[in-house]
Amino acid sequence: MSLTLDHVPFAGTDLDSLVETFDSVGLTPEYGGVHGTGTTHMSVLGFDDDSYLELISTTPGTSAEKAGFWPEYIAADAGPTAWCIEVENPKTEAKRLVDAGASVDGPKTASRERDDGKLVEWDMLFTGDEQTRQLLPFAIADRTPKSRRVAPTPSVADGPLTGVAAVVLAVHDTDEASESFRRLYRFPSAESVDGGPDGWSLARVPGQPVYFAEPSSETSSLSSRLAELGPGPCAYLLGAEDIEETMATYALADLENWGDSQVAWFDAPRLDGTVGVVD
Repeated sequence: MSLTLDHVPFAGTDLDSLVETFDSVGLTPEYGGVHGTGTTHMSVLGFDDDSYLELISTTPGTSAEKAGFWPEYIAADAGPTAWCIEVENPKTEAKRLVDAGASVDGPKTASRERDDGKLVEWDMLFTGDEQTRQLLPFAIADRTPKSRRVAPTPSVADGPLTGVAAVVLAVHDTDEASESFRRLYRFPSAESVDGGPDGWSLARVPGQPVYFAEPSSETSSLSSRLAELGPGPCAYLLGAEDIEETMATYALADLENWGDSQVAWFDAPRLDGTVGVVD
């Protein structure tokens, strides 16, 4: 089955600080409102393909441990936090996953109130146990029109960025992770990719929006992240329709080769190595 990326959350201890970081490279998000729990709020960077990057933090006066979503990632200023796929029917997806041997949590209904007072509602399904919950995607299906949840953000609308193209998953063992995805999502085997950041051993899943990154050194930042947070997203890649136009439009570092693809990280301390573009 081919997965459709819906959105990817980027967590931190202060939403205004996250927004400033993205704004500094030319990606200016729009405020999206407060979640139904009242403990988190978000800003959204929506793309023309209806995928989006969600900046999420606690509401003022709420401690990270009280957050309704990803408290440990917010507390750690972790950046990449989880990844979401779009499904037609969460109940059907839950049955499929259980039949494949996975544990599930949900579907459960969630919501967010926008600044204009409109309520956004959706169903969510989480997959996996404590060790695999962040590694595996969570699923979403809208109750209200998706246009309420996301619309193209002016800073990226009609530009060279096409949407969220791929998720890089930090793993202890690529072969083991690849087997889990083969069993649950019928992925083909991951294939090694030359290049990438220092300390990363990369593999890509053919036909899917997924890379695996296994530490090639025990002293690498990737190894430290795995020790602190466990397996899960460590980077997001946005699609670039025209890499040269993208480089001219946004603040990006030098291009690097990832096999047959080219990748450039956004040129800001919190985004270098966590959010980039891929051709």
